[in-house]
Amino acid sequence: MPMNRQDLLDSTAESAGAEWATARLGELGAEGRASGGWPGTLGEARGRAALAIGIVLRAHRMLAMSHDERARAATIAYEAARRAWLHVARPGA
Repeated sequence: MPMNRQDLLDSTAESAGAEWATARLGELGAEGRASGGWPGTLGEARGRAALAIGIVLRAHRMLAMSHDERARAATIAYEAARRAWLHVARPGA
């Protein structure tokens, strides 16, 4: 059964956020700075989610995101990144 649009957007935003945190952990971990609170911003999340979702939407030949979908995707990506970061940077958090 094909995934509906909202589920596709949400899962792509979730994956984009987790991948963002992993990349950030690698960058900052190499500098010995991967600890504490999540250092990302909602603006960064918006860009990351938009890029990842744009690729998926084009592949499925779907229309671009609406303003509301873009805002929701940014929030989902940000929260996913924050959770992934805290899971590694502060085990047990």
